[in-house]
Amino acid sequence: MEKAVALKKCSTTGQTPINTSELNDTFQVQKKNIRTAALIVCTFTYLIIGACVFDSLEDASFTDRKYRFEKKFAQFKLDHNMTNETFRQLSDLIMNKTIVRHKWKFYDSFYFSTVVLALIGYGHRTLITSRAKIFCIFYAMLGIPMWLITFQSTGERINSLLSYLLARLKRLLHMKQTRITDGELLVMEFLLSIVILVVGACVFSKYEKWSFFDSFYYGFITLTTIGFGDFVVLQGNHRDKNFVYNAEYFFFCMAFIFLGLTILASSMNLLVIRIVAFYSQERLLEKLRQEEAANQAVLLKGDVICSTNTGKPRSLTPVMPEMTASQQQQQQLLLNSSQTSVCSCTCMEAFGEWRQTRRKRAKWKQQQQRNLTMCGIWCIFGSTVDTHQQIPGCFNIAHRGPDCFRFENVNHFSRCVFGFHRLAIVDDIYGMQPMRIHALPHIWMTYNGEIYNFRQTQKKFGYQFETSCDGEILIHLYNDKGARFMCEQLYGVFAFVLFDTKERKVFVGRDTFGVRPAFRIFTDCGFLAVSSEAKGLEGVTVASKNALKITPFEPGTYEEYKLDENEKVEFVRKERFHSIGNFPKYDVNVTVTDDVSLNIRSYLINAVQMRLMSHRRIGCMLSGGLDSSLIAALTVQEARKQGVTYPIQTFSIGMDESSPDLVAARKVAQHLGTEHHEIRFSSQDAIDHLRKVIRALESYDITTIRASIGMYFVSKYIQEKTDTVVVLSGEGADEVCQGYIYFYRQPTPEEGDKESHRLCNDLFYYDVLRADRTTAAHGLELRVPFLDHAFTSYYLSLPAKERMPTKERAEKYILRKAFDGLNLIPQEILWRPKEAFSDGVAAKKKSLFEYMQEYAEAKVSDNDLQRASTLYPFNTPKTKEAFLYRSIFEELFPDHEHLTPYMWLPKWCGEQTDPSARVLKHYKEQQGDEQKSHG
Repeated sequence: MEKAVALKKCSTTGQTPINTSELNDTFQVQKKNIRTAALIVCTFTYLIIGACVFDSLEDASFTDRKYRFEKKFAQFKLDHNMTNETFRQLSDLIMNKTIVRHKWKFYDSFYFSTVVLALIGYGHRTLITSRAKIFCIFYAMLGIPMWLITFQSTGERINSLLSYLLARLKRLLHMKQTRITDGELLVMEFLLSIVILVVGACVFSKYEKWSFFDSFYYGFITLTTIGFGDFVVLQGNHRDKNFVYNAEYFFFCMAFIFLGLTILASSMNLLVIRIVAFYSQERLLEKLRQEEAANQAVLLKGDVICSTNTGKPRSLTPVMPEMTASQQQQQQLLLNSSQTSVCSCTCMEAFGEWRQTRRKRAKWKQQQQRNLTMCGIWCIFGSTVDTHQQIPGCFNIAHRGPDCFRFENVNHFSRCVFGFHRLAIVDDIYGMQPMRIHALPHIWMTYNGEIYNFRQTQKKFGYQFETSCDGEILIHLYNDKGARFMCEQLYGVFAFVLFDTKERKVFVGRDTFGVRPAFRIFTDCGFLAVSSEAKGLEGVTVASKNALKITPFEPGTYEEYKLDENEKVEFVRKERFHSIGNFPKYDVNVTVTDDVSLNIRSYLINAVQMRLMSHRRIGCMLSGGLDSSLIAALTVQEARKQGVTYPIQTFSIGMDESSPDLVAARKVAQHLGTEHHEIRFSSQDAIDHLRKVIRALESYDITTIRASIGMYFVSKYIQEKTDTVVVLSGEGADEVCQGYIYFYRQPTPEEGDKESHRLCNDLFYYDVLRADRTTAAHGLELRVPFLDHAFTSYYLSLPAKERMPTKERAEKYILRKAFDGLNLIPQEILWRPKEAFSDGVAAKKKSLFEYMQEYAEAKVSDNDLQRASTLYPFNTPKTKEAFLYRSIFEELFPDHEHLTPYMWLPKWCGEQTDPSARVLKHYKEQQGDEQKSHG
């Protein structure tokens, strides 16, 4: 409650409220900086202590030896009747040439202690006393590790500074790609090292009277090999001069060692690590080849075809995550086992952002090595024909995974095959599927999605991972306690197929809202085919008397099948593991308080944070409405906290300058400071691409097609004109938060709550389908924070009366109120009335659906519409626009009208034939009130 009061106080005074998460991030950065500063202070203190001890020990030795030498040499003077002047000259000459040499000064001792630790060498200084030598042994044993740690920590801080300066320079030059790559950082370090060496050579040449080449050689040998070679500084004729006279040269020598080693050694160290890593992989490969014959049971064998899926250029160098030995072992088996493999995928483009990942370790310690992918999965079990004949249909979903593809037969199961099209978001090396691990070789798994809590779950149950993929958690959870337990523990979005060859069981499941798609064909003759999209099952052949029917898997459930001895598939059962509105059984990093607004913010911020895991560029759909604006604002806010240096790109679309969405989106983008893109399309563009849109959607629902046209063009633009791959959007908020205009007409709060649940359960037929297909058609991954299971469970648990809109309370009132006064987005956007996406992209004078209706009027005759009930008895078209869409769909997907179970229309609005909000009476009244208020 105290925190809620603080937030309220900040909003009334116009100040930005305190965000504990941001303060914690800042504290972590400050903690690292303080640690580095403390290391530097401790190291220099240690040097000074060592200098004092060496100075004291060698000074006592010098006094003692000089006394004994003078006493002994005095007798020699008497024996040879020398004059005092001759004796003094001879004694000075002899003493300077003997081991006694001149007395050490403090800067001599400091120089000696420095080179012992920093350069792991003594120069031409030599300890005389046994006590000093014994002390030096222990001094070096403790000091050298301390010095190396200081170098590493200081080097990381310098690398962070260089990355920040380079990023600022790129932004000043308005460069499109502002992310700092590992190669750019190495170039910067190399140039800085050259500058240090050249400056050092000039100074050494001046003071030591060496040639420039010799001076440069000394500097290079000192910094790269940590040794002196044939040259030594501070040991020339100036050694007996006053320390103050040579202070500037002495301090320069120390700075040269400290700074030079930090810069040059860090870059050399990076190269050495890479060479060692490569060499280690070669050694491991040889070892694995020897073990292969003795351990055939864990080899990933089978007929495998892998290749690059398209010729699309890669816009971003993939990441090389830091690998454990077991992960390297898995990589070598995948790439070099006795599989039949033709692989030209980009999995070995390995080093691009490794350094950047390392810099973010403090924030992403448990999340840095994730296999987040939006892919296409395809499987067949119990095929009655050669499985190779079934493969061509899989290429119909190639757009879902433009980076590479793979087909693999299951060992000892000739009628089973896995297909996989991959869009690599993170972890190029271990992301290919089907996935298998050495500890559990009998489990084959392929999936499409992201598991946000895989590290927490791994730690909670103590699983030993062989890869860095989030999907591996499915294998361990299933092996531990079965399929239901596995599904209940997954926090994320997913569609999976898991095949247990030992038990001869197949499991297929889908996330709570069906964010990730999955379709099946199951026949009475024991044939099962699974695909991410219905079109992936086109052309599948099987010896069945009945027509093959493609049906979607129900979200929030998993299905179990069993293979008999002839590999025919038998249905066993279907179970629901999650229900919309029920709280999940896994842990969520949100603390619930008595403040509803604070809880809503916490759950939604957590949902956005979970969806920022990617090493491909992240962007946002921005229509300028409440939902997309909130997600864009939270994305910008949380991305900055997580160390994302590039500007977040936002995308809006409209038919002309006066499109409501474009106008509103500009205001939001300017407020957030995003890299904003506006896309224009004409009515003719919509008509020309209508068939492609319906082909991508696999639906003939009117409102779905209208809304998909604009989103299709946005996705097309993102793919062709930018390097953004992961896109966040506001889908799902209207269903969860009662955002549709017709909710104003709900008879009772209970009826409104029931309708909200119905919409959420059917989302996978409409808005979720639209969001997935239009982006996947262009190789993008869409993420929808409003459909986070934890957020929706909390929001739907609030009293139904509080969630319903009224004349006094706008739709989604409590959501708006939760972010009111925080200046996260402009107030006028926060309280902007609902505008359907298909309506907002056009000018107010003429909406997109009116253009489409005019086109349909010209294409569909009155006779065609009269025959609609005969041609299409199921979901009979009521308008010419609906007839046009249905006729195109039937050409593309004949006999699959069941894929759209009913036509989406607003409720409680009488006999409506058009789903557009603009035809509703409430919308017109709302717009009239808005015009009056502006007048």
